[in-house]
Amino acid sequence: MTDPAAILVVHPDASTRAVLARQVRAEGLETVTCGDAAAARELLARRRFAAVVVDSSLPRAEQDRIASAAAAPVLRAELNGAEGSGAGLAAALAQAVGRLAEGARRDREARREAVAVAKELLEANRRLAETDRKKNSCLAVATHELRTPLTMVTGYLKLLLGESLGSLNQKQRHLLEESRRHVERLTELVNSMLDRCRIEAGAADLELQEISYVECLRGVAARMREFVEENGHTLRLDLPAEDLRLAADPGAVEQILLNLIGNAVKFTPAAGTITVSCRAEEGGVVTRVQDTGVGIEPHELDKVFEEFNRVGKRHGDKKGAGLGLSICKRLVQAHHGEIWVESSPGRGSTFCFRLPQGVAQPAQP
Repeated sequence: MTDPAAILVVHPDASTRAVLARQVRAEGLETVTCGDAAAARELLARRRFAAVVVDSSLPRAEQDRIASAAAAPVLRAELNGAEGSGAGLAAALAQAVGRLAEGARRDREARREAVAVAKELLEANRRLAETDRKKNSCLAVATHELRTPLTMVTGYLKLLLGESLGSLNQKQRHLLEESRRHVERLTELVNSMLDRCRIEAGAADLELQEISYVECLRGVAARMREFVEENGHTLRLDLPAEDLRLAADPGAVEQILLNLIGNAVKFTPAAGTITVSCRAEEGGVVTRVQDTGVGIEPHELDKVFEEFNRVGKRHGDKKGAGLGLSICKRLVQAHHGEIWVESSPGRGSTFCFRLPQGVAQPAQP
């Protein structure tokens, strides 16, 4: 244990040590003395002192060895055995201890300030999280309310374009086709925003179950085939003959595939081909959605999965809301999987994702 009144004095001369010890004790301080670094290090190994005073006449290497062994402040001073030097030493030690106490007080104040700042930051973070939660909730409600009228408008437009209510002239058909195209874009944006809000709010927790993955792919392809062909493309499937069983959330997997196929359609010129394939590989089942589209510039590859990304902006309307791929990434990661893209300008893109085989607990998206 450290005794705040115990001082270790190291001086090579015995008579000087005796004078110093006697006079320092007269000042009310307990003093232990020794003559060299070896003796000082032995004392320091057995006992802790409030301070260590080393005579500067000792070799520098010895002074450094003492300092390295001391857990207390080390004062290096020129000491002598003259009467009165002990009083001067005691005064110097008192001043040094006072400085140490002031430093400790400032440290305590700094720690208190740090704790106060940490509390303020935690409170600010809590308020920010609450604000973000309310924002997502408000956005989710707003986007959800928009879906119904958009669905109705889409239905009316299809009815009109089907000429169930009468024939259309060329100008009318053109305006209705343009209206349908913009409504579809708005619907996509609303759906993407709603999906994002659900994921952010944690409402998109996965419900894992064993599924036939090949059948899942066939089902999604059947749903998307009409959309792909309406845009002038061909949809191909390259699937294994054997069944692949996965522990996955069917709705989440379908959403991933729908987004990737829809993205391929957007960035593929007319008469293109969209190929969906999957294979059991090391680490899981790898699915690839390949297109014959415009491709991606090398400097943009790292940005494709970011929210509201600007990748493909040079292709105008086809760039979409910039949310679909970020949602795909979150859902794949929630399955403990990974997603990536292989592409080069003018040679199409291949979006790949790997889902692990076997039962796994869902990760936080």
